[in-house]
Amino acid sequence: MLPNFLQSTYSTYKRDTDAIANWLATTAREYGYSPQVLEDDKTTVQPLLESQSVCQPSVQAPSTRLKGKARKLAREAASTAANSLPTASRVYTIPVKSFTILASEIVSRKKSSVSIPAVLGKTLNRAIAFRKDHNDWFSRNEDKDTSSANESHAHFISVLERVRQILAPHMATGVAHEAVKRSFKDMSLKKSTEPRSNNLFEDLEVEESSEEFLDAPVSENVASSTTKAGDNIRYQAERLSKAEEKVIAQSCLLEAVADIRTFIKGLWQRYRDREQMDLMAAAVTTNTAIEMVRKLHEDYAKSFPDDAEYIDIIKKPYDWLFTQVGEGAYELETSDEKVDAALYAKGDEIFMTTYLILETLRNSMYTKPQLPVIDVALLNHGDTSKEWSMRSSEDKHLDDEVVLSKAWTGLVILAHMEDIVKDDLTEGVRALTMNEKVPFWLTVAAQIFLDVKHVLGPEVERPFGEMQKGARYMKSSIDQTIAFHQKLPPNPRFDPGEKTKLPHIAKVNELLLLGDLVDEALSAEGIDMKTRDEYRNFGKQHPILCGVWLFSIRHKMQQVSIDFARLWSTTVYCAHIYNAVRVEGLVPSGWEDMEVLCTLQDQNNLFMGTYPETVVECVNRSNTCMGCSPLMSARNQRRPGPIHNLSGMRTLKYAFPISDLFFGRLGISRHSLPTNLSLVEEKIEAQYPRSVTKKSFVFYKDNNPTKLARGRPSQSSNAVNKKKLDSIDFLSGLATALHNEGVHLTLDYLRLHRTCCEVLQDMVGEIEDEAGRSLQESMFAPDFFDRDKLLWEPDFVTFLLALVSQVHMKRMPKDNRNKARRALAKAAKCIEDKTKGKAGSIGIDVVRKEFGYEWDWDSR
Repeated sequence: MLPNFLQSTYSTYKRDTDAIANWLATTAREYGYSPQVLEDDKTTVQPLLESQSVCQPSVQAPSTRLKGKARKLAREAASTAANSLPTASRVYTIPVKSFTILASEIVSRKKSSVSIPAVLGKTLNRAIAFRKDHNDWFSRNEDKDTSSANESHAHFISVLERVRQILAPHMATGVAHEAVKRSFKDMSLKKSTEPRSNNLFEDLEVEESSEEFLDAPVSENVASSTTKAGDNIRYQAERLSKAEEKVIAQSCLLEAVADIRTFIKGLWQRYRDREQMDLMAAAVTTNTAIEMVRKLHEDYAKSFPDDAEYIDIIKKPYDWLFTQVGEGAYELETSDEKVDAALYAKGDEIFMTTYLILETLRNSMYTKPQLPVIDVALLNHGDTSKEWSMRSSEDKHLDDEVVLSKAWTGLVILAHMEDIVKDDLTEGVRALTMNEKVPFWLTVAAQIFLDVKHVLGPEVERPFGEMQKGARYMKSSIDQTIAFHQKLPPNPRFDPGEKTKLPHIAKVNELLLLGDLVDEALSAEGIDMKTRDEYRNFGKQHPILCGVWLFSIRHKMQQVSIDFARLWSTTVYCAHIYNAVRVEGLVPSGWEDMEVLCTLQDQNNLFMGTYPETVVECVNRSNTCMGCSPLMSARNQRRPGPIHNLSGMRTLKYAFPISDLFFGRLGISRHSLPTNLSLVEEKIEAQYPRSVTKKSFVFYKDNNPTKLARGRPSQSSNAVNKKKLDSIDFLSGLATALHNEGVHLTLDYLRLHRTCCEVLQDMVGEIEDEAGRSLQESMFAPDFFDRDKLLWEPDFVTFLLALVSQVHMKRMPKDNRNKARRALAKAAKCIEDKTKGKAGSIGIDVVRKEFGYEWDWDSR
């Protein structure tokens, strides 16, 4: 079943009409009306058995050999088994002509003044609106094949309007007033002030329900609200003819695809203009949009399996379009002739140019291990450096051929490679080798691929540069961390598998982002890389795949980095020490990288609540977060020293929940899994504001991930609740959420870990003097200056924070208090020396300056 946000207007319409039919028939039966219209086989379809079990247990009669009590028990057991079988539900079809009869009977037989449910009136309004919208559009494009369908539409509209008129006096006041006093055009369906699309379906205007209207699930409520317990009869509305249903379904499918395509263009414009949109968010959202189109097409194909190919879907719109520009159906001028501007524009709306190019390329493609044969002469034409809007129609047509032809070799090669991350376009090319025809959704994927390149224009190679820059930074961080740890004592918490994770991700990074898989494959075919033209560099030709690959490696890199930092725990130790000395006012300049880490990791996780505001509170929270016993804070400890439980220690967590949902599909794994779009929808809905003012719906776009976990917009008198996301809301929210998580995925956790290791080592060197040793011996028994376990056990941190607590609670002699204050000041100076100047913000500075993420944190 499709996620809620992908439920098309066509699916909603079918549920609405069935709900209306079910309510009319069921309610009429309740009031004693039971004529042939509800039972005669001539006016109903054959009853459908909905809940038959595939493996129903047979109920056998008791054996004749049983006697007495045994026979009675067997008979009772057989009767119980028979009653436990699932009961079949019969579904009858109500003819359209019977709607008004049933409505009249319900009104005439009512003996009380009970109102018609308001939800029914709203369902009627929506069903009529949908019918009228499509009927008006079809009537303007009528031909001999659709005239009968238009007449059927008009008849059904008149029936529904008559039903609404009959029931109006018994409806709730607001709904009845709306039904009687207003026509469809005057109803409170709020038309979008900024149309999402400008295409052949622009007359099928996108509508957003006002607060008087409910979302799609309302029809399900109507259908179930009148069904009594034990009543196994349901009713559905009479269906249109197969041809009529198909035309409506096709128009809804193409309208939804056109909206998605328009949104993706705008998304990449934001990326191109550097308007709070990064490469990874744009690429993953685009790939998800293609996956949505694929699911929409598969859903359509279930209803119309014999008419699910691209040509079948666009035949009628194609005829209408090219009749307007004076061209015959399926006749498109070749690139050698002048391409009419109107002809190209109309063909572009239904992806005809892209489809024809794919058909040509498919014919040139062979299965593995052979490579596709591409016309080299064609590749020498075209100029992708010009702005798309500045080109003539013939240039655009030629450029589409050139762009797809250049990328085709790389797409085919990657499509047949195992164990690499593939976007949906590449997966579609692989599927094409097993099909005789170009799938509809693959045509849309290729069109979006072209759209992205059209939008980027002269900056089409920028994604490739950003991908490689990100790869170089990750490689540098891994190399430095491996070299750094060769000088440290071994960590007993490390197992052999953990030691191989960083080298493994470095190898994958080198192969996927810094290497060229297509070049290697061509070299294996005997093609000299030195003689290859620049245009064959596949990474520069596929911006979407560059973003998908960067997302995949960065996500895995952050998982490995956080796991690595967890095993050492130095980052968490330093976070608590820094917080304590910051409260004491000993680090006036601040440590920005640590501030960012605490914000990203959520203070509730690291500090068990908001930031501690007193030194004693810092110490108590730190002890609890590090798995120390509560006895640490007791005045009369029976056994001095900390009592640790490392398994209960608070540590770093993965702070990118939306990105995690895509790693199964786009992650580094042997088997790619489909995206759970329903779960993604649930997460996106949770991050949307619950209400907005002035009927405008705006998702967070200020690039500050902290706001995702903080306050929501306040309620106001003119707020309107958003109960359900549509496909564009979903994509917009997804793009923004992924962009906000970009800081989480880009911050170098390994660099911060190395800095924390150095800070702790410097602290031990400064504090481990005669005064420090005397403090340690007077307070605790263990040796807290043991450098072999300094970086992975919290003993030293506990000792240092205990000094702070003892000083403030005056539990030590005055001489020791002075020594403790000096020790704490030395620890603060180690932090200050290691983070002064730009050294304390180098991690977030790279995120901001090198990768374009804007970050603004509130100083405490």
